[in-house]
Amino acid sequence: MAIRAKLIAGVLAISVLGASSANAESIGSNLTSAPNASVCKFKPEVSSPGATETRYCSVVQSVLDEDYAAPAGLTPFNDSTVVGWSVLAGPRSSNTGRIVLALRTGKPGGPIYYGSEVVLPADASPGTPVHFNENLPIEEGAQITLRIGITTLGNAEEAGAPLAYSTPGIGITETFLGGTSEPWGGSQVETTENQALLLQAEIVSTADTTTPVAKRRFAARQDLSRGALIKVRSNEAGGARATAKLTIAGLKQSFSVTSKRIKVRPNSWTSLRLPLRRKPARAVKAAEAEGRGVTLKGEVRVVDGAGNLRSLQFRVKGR
Repeated sequence: MAIRAKLIAGVLAISVLGASSANAESIGSNLTSAPNASVCKFKPEVSSPGATETRYCSVVQSVLDEDYAAPAGLTPFNDSTVVGWSVLAGPRSSNTGRIVLALRTGKPGGPIYYGSEVVLPADASPGTPVHFNENLPIEEGAQITLRIGITTLGNAEEAGAPLAYSTPGIGITETFLGGTSEPWGGSQVETTENQALLLQAEIVSTADTTTPVAKRRFAARQDLSRGALIKVRSNEAGGARATAKLTIAGLKQSFSVTSKRIKVRPNSWTSLRLPLRRKPARAVKAAEAEGRGVTLKGEVRVVDGAGNLRSLQFRVKGR
């Protein structure tokens, strides 16, 4: 049985075609097809006139024709966060009442993340996407799954969630029934061909591949016999270290100079010192006394917490 992860999501709002993050990608359905089918269909066991019944299931899209898929396909390429999701609903049957939805993310054998329950508005216009804000982890290669609860209105007609589009060859859905009806669990799984679940999720990658925005500043001329001082600023927390080569006019030998690694706080200038050892310090003092030029040329490497690197060049001359 799949490992069950702690509920992390909280639904913040419901809207029609809610706002998307500028960096978000879409997975699941492209929501361009008008719903013409229902999922989780069942005939109620009517014990007495007017008696209602509630049943649950979970539906996942296992195969989907690319012409009907969202731009990023069915699963994310990186560990990500679901920031919102939408469904496209059609008209309800005469016995379909309250429909409760909850997003799940996961895959067989991996952790499952649970979103909060929301109610599909009964007055939602058929064919108009209904959007829910979300904050739910989704791992690389994981699927989005919709857990659905349907309450009947008390007659003997079939009930179901009108959230699907059916046409030959479009795709395959899997419906989890029995037990808790949670995805990748229970004792019963139904496979339906020629069906697309009209569910789309907006995801933002949490894999940090962005190079930090960093700056450096320094005095163009410094007393290099005491080393050099470079100030560093980055938009992310991380570290910085400098390496340089010290050259003296008229001297073939050069000296390597290295700073200690320092911690960098976001959006704050931090001092980075490049001290000289005894031998190069004496050589610099002798050169300055004789009026020969001294130059320290190198780079500062600023690294964020994910290991992304920004290199900044500098050149300092002796006084």
